[in-house]
Order: sequence, then C-alpha cells, then structure tokens
Amino acid sequence: MSAPTVPSAPALQLVVDHTGRASSLICRGVLDARGAPRLRRAVDAALARPTVLVYLDLEDVRSVDATGARLVADTIRRCTSERVHLELWPGAAVERMLIALEVRLPRRAYPSRPCGLSAEPGSHRHPVWAIPPVPPRESMRP
Repeated sequence: MSAPTVPSAPALQLVVDHTGRASSLICRGVLDARGAPRLRRAVDAALARPTVLVYLDLEDVRSVDATGARLVADTIRRCTSERVHLELWPGAAVERMLIALEVRLPRRAYPSRPCGLSAEPGSHRHPVWAIPPVPPRESMRP
C-alpha cells in the first residue's frame, strides 16, 4: 500500500514584456525560494534597461514565502533608489508578507489593475496599453 501523493504547489508563472521605457512583470502561482530567482532575473533585466516604469503584477500570486517577500521588498528599494517608478499590484498574499516585514508599499499611479496573464499563449500585450480609455468625468468636461 502506497501513501497518497500530495500535489505540489504550482510553480511561479511569469510573463515579462519590455516596451519602450516600460517593463511589465506579471506573476501567477507561488512566489517562493524556487520561483524567486526567475523573478529576480526579470527584475534585474528590467532595471538594466533605460526604464521609467516597472509594472509588477503579483495579484494572482496565491502564496509567498519569506524569500519571495524579501525579493519584492528589495525590488521596491531598488526602484526607489534608481528613481524608477514601480507600479506594484501585490495581491493579498504578498501584501500580508510585506506588512509583516514592515515594508512601506509604493503609491500607484493607475487607479485600477490594468491586466492579468493573457489567456492566449504567446500574446505579449503590454499592460499599459491594455488600460481602456476612460471618458473624462462630468466636472472635467468643457
């Protein structure tokens, strides 16, 4: 009689796109010691470019360990020190860990989350361009 197998936690899915002076990193799954090196390489590549905006979407990260949380905290610090705007969407799991580490979350410029992982494989639509146009409010119309 063999013991029942326990399914392993899904690995980190990562989509990276560099468009002009913006880089987007979109993650789903588990951000742990196994997936953190991939995200770190993506962050390093984004910050090595002449980037103005780094968009880090972690909304669909269901679980994060201390290694993943420290990586996100380090990314916040690096973007601040290099004067790169970080548009961070941490999601509940990541936000809880950052709060536990007493990391101050950066302010966002976008009022709502512009994207998620694309359903179509091979689609590389940058999240900034996925934001639908919003008509001006009544008080702002001429």
